[in-house]
Amino acid sequence: TQGNRQTNQKFVSDWKILKSRNVIRGCYHFFTSNSVPDTAAQHYFDVVGRLGYREIAPIIDFEEDGTNKDSVKSEVRNRLLQTMQAVEKLFSRSPILYSNLTTIQKYGLSTDEFGQYRLWLAEWGVKRPRVPDAWKDKGIFIWQKKPNKKYGNSSADYDLYNGKLCDIYK
Repeated sequence: TQGNRQTNQKFVSDWKILKSRNVIRGCYHFFTSNSVPDTAAQHYFDVVGRLGYREIAPIIDFEEDGTNKDSVKSEVRNRLLQTMQAVEKLFSRSPILYSNLTTIQKYGLSTDEFGQYRLWLAEWGVKRPRVPDAWKDKGIFIWQKKPNKKYGNSSADYDLYNGKLCDIYK
């Protein structure tokens, strides 16, 4: 989902296909700075519904493209935090923050408020990810190493998860 109303047209069918294949499923909400936090969170929940045992916690995708150029950084940061809190309340699970180092630094997200959430860090073209200060002690949850890794005749994001399988569902 994205913002207050947008939904990927293929989400429902893709979500069902993944369930039928018995694979780990996850879905994200693309944050937009002009969204109303409670409305955006409710839209995300209404589309996805309760997450099951073998599904990754809700993910909030925070990228520069989701912000208005005229937005005040502190307002964007506050709306993002309110959205994450609303998502956590609706899903009864702590969301994962997906972002990149540049955006995290630009919007001042390396704080205890955001550091309480697990981080899915997009950090491409490096041997080791540069971990923002708020996540130095606990580390990143998932590292997106490449956006388009080739797999046979197709390509997909290349993400590394370093943990126990059971922890990916928390």
